[in-house]
Amino acid sequence: MMKNLAIIPARGGSKGLRDKNVLPLDGKPLLAHSVEAAFSSGCFDVVHVSTDSERYAGIARRFNADVPFLRSAETAADNASSWDVVGEVLEKYERAGKRFDTVVLLQPTSPLRTPEDIRRAYQLMDERHAEAVVSVCETDHSPLWCNTLPEDGCMDGFLPLENSGPRQALRPYYRINGAIYLMRVSAFRRWGKMVYGPECYACVMPRRRSVDIDTAFDFLLGEQLLRQERSGGDSRLFVNGSSSHEDNNRMIAPPPRTDGNNPSQSVTARFQGNSLTSCWKPHRSFVPGPARSARSVKGAPAC
Repeated sequence: MMKNLAIIPARGGSKGLRDKNVLPLDGKPLLAHSVEAAFSSGCFDVVHVSTDSERYAGIARRFNADVPFLRSAETAADNASSWDVVGEVLEKYERAGKRFDTVVLLQPTSPLRTPEDIRRAYQLMDERHAEAVVSVCETDHSPLWCNTLPEDGCMDGFLPLENSGPRQALRPYYRINGAIYLMRVSAFRRWGKMVYGPECYACVMPRRRSVDIDTAFDFLLGEQLLRQERSGGDSRLFVNGSSSHEDNNRMIAPPPRTDGNNPSQSVTARFQGNSLTSCWKPHRSFVPGPARSARSVKGAPAC
């Protein structure tokens, strides 16, 4: 049976909203929502909170998280990435005789992620024999309606004719929502970070569960959504969480292509080429940048 580790990265302080990882959200510290979702998913042998703060560690332990050690100065630094944290945590557990087959980063700033979202990510890993699964959501606004502007603000050529139709006719685009980063430990040993290639698949979450807590406004929005969920209300009144392209959790099967490419090449949600419509892909009015057919991303700064 696989051994699974959840890591909730919660560095002390914050460069934006001070102490956001432990600020109360709907009656409990922010990081506690991710700890409870991890336990409730039933997927993990260990739920670890990675922090450099004794205060944060004490709060995490109150919610039964495992915090046998604090971060080193290196992984608590501003230039450390979340994957640096993963490497350190795995190494310290291995020194204590604990080895894992999979590791999941659950950022505390995604408190609306549910236990079912986590279980679905593991299900996709099993179904697709994937090395990694990353949660995404549909973008709020299509990048096909975006472009740069010249100094005089002239909008000549701002939108190509093929992108000027109704919003509903545009192909959906997706963004990484930061809620779930699931990887086999063997893949992490090879890559050292998340690699968005042919062995990585997307788990789509609704936008209403993809709120990322970074500002005071995000806190207000997240708290309202959590209260609505708890009371059985329709949270879509506050965040449009459903569309013709978006289910609660699913693999992406993009609509048939109309650009002459083989449609059969785009029926799975792989993070490679054009199989998954990424919000990083500009339309042709942009000045083209380097090719990104297999994007390797270092990862966001450690939380």
